[in-house]
Amino acid sequence: MTKMHISLPETPKNFADQQVTSADYGTSSEYVRELIRCDQGLTQRRNLLMEGAQSPPPVLQLQGSHDISGGIQDDA
Repeated sequence: MTKMHISLPETPKNFADQQVTSADYGTSSEYVRELIRCDQGLTQRRNLLMEGAQSPPPVLQLQGSHDISGGIQDDA
């Protein structure tokens, strides 16, 4: 595993320490890894939503035609 060193202001550092203690993370590294995994999942879902939003709408085809009374008749 590779190492990454980060510097935090006191307030975010204290928050991270509280999360480690209250959420039963063994270390701050475990907490940061969990945050990264969550962010990766959010990014993946956001990308899928954007891909879907940019795709053309589906073409719906009806299998029958409506008569005047509102019933459906087969085209066969």
